[in-house]
Amino acid sequence: MTHKDSDDIILTGIADAAGRLMRGADPALLPPGGIRIGFCRKGPLEASDVAAGFTAPDSRPGLPADGLRPAAFGSDVDIARALITIARFDREIRAIGMMSFSRDLLESCEELLYETAGFDTGHVPRGISTMDWGVASCCKDGIPDVIYDRGTHDTPGFLRFLGEDPAEVATKILKAIARIHTTPL
Repeated sequence: MTHKDSDDIILTGIADAAGRLMRGADPALLPPGGIRIGFCRKGPLEASDVAAGFTAPDSRPGLPADGLRPAAFGSDVDIARALITIARFDREIRAIGMMSFSRDLLESCEELLYETAGFDTGHVPRGISTMDWGVASCCKDGIPDVIYDRGTHDTPGFLRFLGEDPAEVATKILKAIARIHTTPL
């Protein structure tokens, strides 16, 4: 398989997962900021080794009518930093779905028995990237299914769903979202 073939598989994997999320989730339950999906080459070392795409629950200026922004390599620094850091701990986990933090969605993940790990963005040591430090602090004892932070009063929090490929990530997200929709209040 050539490098180009591998890159095509990565980009197609992101597009397929994004499409599944847009078709399979109740738009009212998707975060207003959409879902960012990333998938990296094996052993990523820099942002150009990581492709990312974006879904949005509504049509936004600059997005195609279906709400999907095509994936591109080097397009999302946060996604790249997370996957590069994760690769230091487990080279098989190459995909991520990142969305705004929701207490309901985190509770749904825990009810599904997803392994979750969180970090406090207010305790990041000076001189270290929040993403590098936060993700690394959550992966010391293995890679969880979900890494979260609740944010601060100045910054939003995020949920990061992890998997070997975008299809696995999309499945985890859809199951968690469906649980919110079907769980009685």
